[in-house]
Amino acid sequence: MLPLTLGVVLQQARQSKHMKIPSISKKLRIKEIYLEALEKGDYQVFPALVYGVGFLRSYASFLDLNPDEMIARFHKETSDIKEEPLDMPRSRDAKVLPSPKVTIISLIALFFLYLIWNWFQVMTTDPLQALEKPTPTTTVEVILPTEPAPVTADELPATETAPAQASAQSAPAHTPVVYGLKTPARVSFVATGKTTIEVRDLEADKLLLKKDLEAGDRYNPDSDPKGLALKTTDAGALDVYVDSKKIKTLGKKGQVRTGIQMDASHLLKD
Repeated sequence: MLPLTLGVVLQQARQSKHMKIPSISKKLRIKEIYLEALEKGDYQVFPALVYGVGFLRSYASFLDLNPDEMIARFHKETSDIKEEPLDMPRSRDAKVLPSPKVTIISLIALFFLYLIWNWFQVMTTDPLQALEKPTPTTTVEVILPTEPAPVTADELPATETAPAQASAQSAPAHTPVVYGLKTPARVSFVATGKTTIEVRDLEADKLLLKKDLEAGDRYNPDSDPKGLALKTTDAGALDVYVDSKKIKTLGKKGQVRTGIQMDASHLLKD
């Protein structure tokens, strides 16, 4: 007999619970079209396969199936599917340089403004007054150095460290910023270094948040973050806290991770 496909396994597990897709869709907050696609093996419906992995993990857990085993089946069945890279939205903070044409026009305008200003200075200056005006003389007072008086040991000044301390304190320290819920949250992502996070609504396929984090910054997701997925450009610089206790670091230094489910149950299992 041929081995059961992922879709058949999911369908049989759902039917054994005597449940229909619409009711499960409401409970998991996942669109029916995505649940049906998992059962039919129609993986082209997903904007990207990583979304299918996130939906499958929630669906398998709900049906009391082993999520890791189901995801392994998913990867096996989608191994021959080639994906195009997703177009990520451009950050509003991105710096845009002016075009060469705009730069040249600006320089020419500044040059003509300088010529007009110079011409105005010449026209408003009285040449006779400039000739009759005496040249001021400057008296320079020369102060000869005097030999300093000897200083005893008791009069030696203490070493001044204030300037060095002042220069060290002059550099502004980064003030940690809290994104998301400002009140204490059950789940919290704390940055230990520089990393960029993105939070996407998988159902609406919409980017909800994109922030550059520095050490000490944190992101507190909503109390019910199901249907949302997190992406980080450096998993090794992002620690996960559940109930104010660190449970893990999301990955290795410099590792990019996407499709991270943010509810506590999934974070404690992974």
